[in-house]
Amino acid sequence: MNPRSLGLYAHFPYCLSKCPYCDFDSLALPGGAGDPAENHFGALAEELALWLGRDETLRGRALESVYVGGGTPSLAPPRAVAEFLGCVNRAFDLEGAEITLEANPSSAETDRFAGYRRAGVNRLSVGIQTFDAGMLRFLRRAHDPEEARRALRAARAAGFDNLSADLLFGIPGQTLECLAESLDELLSFSVEHVSVYGLTAYEGTPYAEWIEQGKAAPPDDETQAAMFLLARERLLAAGFRHYEISNYGRPGRESRHNRLYWNGGDWLGLGPSAHSSLGGGRWENPANPAEWRASIVAGRLAAIREAPPSPRAQAGEAAMLGLRQDTGLSRSEFAQRFGDAEAERIGAIFRPLVQAGFASESGQGWALTAKGLLVADSIMERFF
Repeated sequence: MNPRSLGLYAHFPYCLSKCPYCDFDSLALPGGAGDPAENHFGALAEELALWLGRDETLRGRALESVYVGGGTPSLAPPRAVAEFLGCVNRAFDLEGAEITLEANPSSAETDRFAGYRRAGVNRLSVGIQTFDAGMLRFLRRAHDPEEARRALRAARAAGFDNLSADLLFGIPGQTLECLAESLDELLSFSVEHVSVYGLTAYEGTPYAEWIEQGKAAPPDDETQAAMFLLARERLLAAGFRHYEISNYGRPGRESRHNRLYWNGGDWLGLGPSAHSSLGGGRWENPANPAEWRASIVAGRLAAIREAPPSPRAQAGEAAMLGLRQDTGLSRSEFAQRFGDAEAERIGAIFRPLVQAGFASESGQGWALTAKGLLVADSIMERFF
């Protein structure tokens, strides 16, 4: 493992409003961000100090990446982000680290982009979702297509040379032509990274209720599969690497933070609902922001250590994370970590998948084919 393989995740749970399809740990702030948004980064810095007090081995360690996610971190003033990153820089070696902040394209947030760049953020991830005005209204997004365009231009003007954007497929009413138009428009901005996600009806969300009530109808499975393959074809033709099921990067612009997760690196999670994985141990923060903040104010970490997964679960997780990536699952590395018997069990699962064209096998290991990527979730269930 690369000695830089330590990541830092900071969770900002607040949004102006909650999207009807979102099942992330986030909550709306009616009437604007206000003090909770501004003060949140101070609490994150306090939590970091508590972690450093608990584990001195963290201090001075080089960071591969910092990722500020949410929620909507771009609601926070750049000054708060700068002060937080200053605390991080005093505790760790940030030289050469990838520092990402998630942002929405609304006009108010776009005005902050230059401030985030001055604060030390060097990678911006912008939630475009689609350039279709009707689809944005259906998704209850706060921006329109023109704001999305202005946001991408503003990010470049602010000095960001590492720009990522999210797109959704499988939106009710969306056609292949509509998705192709959004892809083509996004590519016209020469972004370095694209995440393409299928819109999922998570239980308990308004979107799932709309489908149950017959108020929304997503495209059928065949159409959604065609959308996935269309995005893959367009982005590969544009020079992107399809390095993970939902993620495409230009060479050298793959998300270093997410790669760290998928390759078993250590990461420290700050903020409500954040998880940490350090030296084989795992911790989880409470999802409720008030509960998390009360613990920090009291001078104690809110993180609760999780029970270690069983050896079989660890092996299944390693197989799943490897197969999410285009590099696949290394046979020798897997056997070294989990033993020859477990490697043989995984190999036996792969044999019919290879015969059916869902996976490929080489002397180095296994990988999913394009056909296999379409049913990746059902394939990965077999490893647990």
